[in-house]
Amino acid sequence: MRRVSGTTKQGSWIWIQNRGRFVQRDQDGAPTRFVGALLDITERKQAEDALARSEQQLRLFVQHAPAAIAMFDRDMRYLVVSQRHLQDNHLGEQNLIGRSHYEVIPDLPERWKQVHQRCLNGAVEKNDEDSFLHPDGTEDWVHWEIRPGTPAAARWRIILFSELLTRKES
Repeated sequence: MRRVSGTTKQGSWIWIQNRGRFVQRDQDGAPTRFVGALLDITERKQAEDALARSEQQLRLFVQHAPAAIAMFDRDMRYLVVSQRHLQDNHLGEQNLIGRSHYEVIPDLPERWKQVHQRCLNGAVEKNDEDSFLHPDGTEDWVHWEIRPGTPAAARWRIILFSELLTRKES
């Protein structure tokens, strides 16, 4: 199976998927008969391209948002993360995509894991002023909100928004 593009007699571009095989050969093994099919997949290709552009725009928007944003799958693996999330959580410039939130922040208190589980099951939770103690001993006061994905959001399960309010050194 192969995808190719070309133009119609009218000059418009189309995408074609083709599949075929030799069904008859002569006594020397050389092919003499080929059967195949062509399928116009232009609409599907255009939809795939539009989806890829939309996903890239979302990634760029979240990554550069002036707020801490992280999107997780059902196993709490990062799908998208903002630079502010990395900065506010003292995570440097590491690539978190595909990594477990619990691996990245191994000392996460049990209360946070319970919040995550409730939100993975459809709850919306938020706190206007909550303390978060980092492994390095710094304490942040944050405003946070976690929202579940919609049924249409097949890949992502929850999104975490947080805003650093104050930082107090221990």
